[in-house]
Amino acid sequence: MDRQEPAAQTISSPLAAQESTDQLPSTSSQSAERLSASGQLMSIAGQQIITNYIDRPPANWKIAQIDRQVLKMVAKGNHALRIVEEPSFRELIELVSKCPGYKLPTRTSLSSVLMPSVYEELKAKVCAELKAASAVCITTDAWTSRCNQKYVAVAAHFVNAENCTLRAHTLTCIDYSERHTKENLANFLRQVFVTWEIANKIAAVVSDNGANIVGAVKLGQWRSIPCFAHSLNLVVQKGLEAIVELRMKCKTIVEYFHRSAHAQAKLKEAQKQLNMQELKLKNDVVTRWNSTFEMLQRLAKNKDALAIALPYLKPELCLIQTDWILLEKVLPILQPFYEVTVEVSSEKNVTLSTVLLITKIMQSIMSKPFTDFAELELTRIIKSEMMMRFGDIEKNFIYAESTILDPRFKSRGFKNEDNFKDAVRNLKIKLQSVIVADPEDAEEMDIPLGPVDKPSFWDAYDSEFRSVSHPVNKTVASQREMDKYLGEEYLDRKETPMHCRHFCSLRTHLLFSWPNYNRPTKLVAT
Repeated sequence: MDRQEPAAQTISSPLAAQESTDQLPSTSSQSAERLSASGQLMSIAGQQIITNYIDRPPANWKIAQIDRQVLKMVAKGNHALRIVEEPSFRELIELVSKCPGYKLPTRTSLSSVLMPSVYEELKAKVCAELKAASAVCITTDAWTSRCNQKYVAVAAHFVNAENCTLRAHTLTCIDYSERHTKENLANFLRQVFVTWEIANKIAAVVSDNGANIVGAVKLGQWRSIPCFAHSLNLVVQKGLEAIVELRMKCKTIVEYFHRSAHAQAKLKEAQKQLNMQELKLKNDVVTRWNSTFEMLQRLAKNKDALAIALPYLKPELCLIQTDWILLEKVLPILQPFYEVTVEVSSEKNVTLSTVLLITKIMQSIMSKPFTDFAELELTRIIKSEMMMRFGDIEKNFIYAESTILDPRFKSRGFKNEDNFKDAVRNLKIKLQSVIVADPEDAEEMDIPLGPVDKPSFWDAYDSEFRSVSHPVNKTVASQREMDKYLGEEYLDRKETPMHCRHFCSLRTHLLFSWPNYNRPTKLVAT
C-alpha cells in the first residue's frame, strides 16, 4: 500500500523560495502579501504558509523508522539505554533534524582534527578563568585500574570573582607510568601548575591520607588538607570490624548472586511475585566509599525476595533472624556517614566550612544510647576513631576560620567557646593587614569617602563622623568589620553563602588581599 505524501513541498533555499513565489497565482480581488525583509515567504490569503511545513512534525511512518534506527544503534554499539536521555545526545538530534544535508565526520577527523581543536578552545577558556582567579585549591588522587594501569588526576577549584560562584575544572587525568613516590608526584604536580600558570596561586592541595601524596605536597611546600570524606571512610571501615561476621555473610550472598545467572533469575522472579522493584544486589568494595552501607541497605530492601529465592538455591547462605535484626540496627548508624560523604563530595557547594559542624553532629549521634552489644561496639570504635582524627579540629585555623566566615554557621560549629574566640582574634589580626585606610585603596575597594566640599562649619562634625564610620586605625577598623559581620543574623543553612552581602565584603578583604602563603581555602570544596 502506497504511503500518502504531504500535499505541499518544503522550500529549502532562498532561490527556491523566489522561484516558487514567481509561480504563485495573482488575483486582483485578493491582496497578496509580499516577501518579508528577511526573504521569508509570507502567506497569501486562503493559502498555507511555508512555516507550517518547516516546523511540521514528521509523519508517523518516519518517526517509527527513526526510532528503529536509534534502537539499532543502541543494540549494535552496546550503548546504554539512557543515551536517549543524555542532554548532549538530544541536542545533537535537534541540530541534525534542522540540517538535512549534514554528513558525519570520519573517525580520523574526530580524533585528529575536531578533538584537538575543541580541546584548545576549552583549554583557553579554562586558562582565562584561572588567570582571573586570585587563589586556587587543588584536589588530586592517584589509583591503579583493573588493567593495572596507574592514573593521576588533578582538579582546580576556585571562586569566580565576578559572580561569587564556585568553579571546578579537571586539569589533567593521565596514565602515569612513573613510580608513585613523593618525589615523582611532587614534580608532576609542579609541572601541572606551571602548565596552567597557577604555580603562584595554590592555596592548598586536598588529597587522601596516603603517605606518598602527603609527602609530595610537603615537598612542594603547599598547604595540605586531608580529604574529609576519605577520613570519614577510614573511620567507618575501622568501626565495621565490630560486625565483621555479618559483613562477610552478606558479602558471600551478594557474590553468589553475582556469579550465578540462575540465582539472579530466581531473585528477579521472586521480586516480581512480590511486586517489588527489580534491584540487583550491590557488592562491598573496600576502596569504594559507602559500599558496605549500600550492600547492607540493598540486602535489607530485598529481604522478602531473598527469603523466597535463597532457601531454594543455597539454604546454607540464609541469614538467621538475629542477623537481620542486627543488619537493620546497623543501617541507621551508617546512614549519616553516607549522607555526609555525598554532601562533602559536591563541587558546587561550600564544604570546608561544614566540617566542624558535621563532626559535632556525628559525635552527638554516636553518643545516643544503644543496647545491642554489636551496636555498642560499633559506635564505641567509631567514636574513638573520630576523636583520634577530629578531636582537635577546632584548633585547626583553616577549619575554624572557614566556619566563622560562613554566614550560615559562624559560632555554631564550635563546641569550645575558647576555640571560637581564638579564631575570631586571629581573623581580626589578619584583617588589620588588609583593611583599607588609604583613600587610594578605598577607591579601588569602592568604599565611598564622600565628595570634597569647600571649608564649612560642619567640618569638625564630618571629620569626627568619618573617624567613627571609617576609622583610619586598622585595629579598630578590623574589629568593627568583624563585629558587624558576627552581629548579623545567620543565613539559612540551605542558602548559598556566596551571595551574602557581608560575606562577600569579608571575602574581598581576606581572599583577594592576603599574601599567597596565607590565602584562605574556605570557599573550596574538600
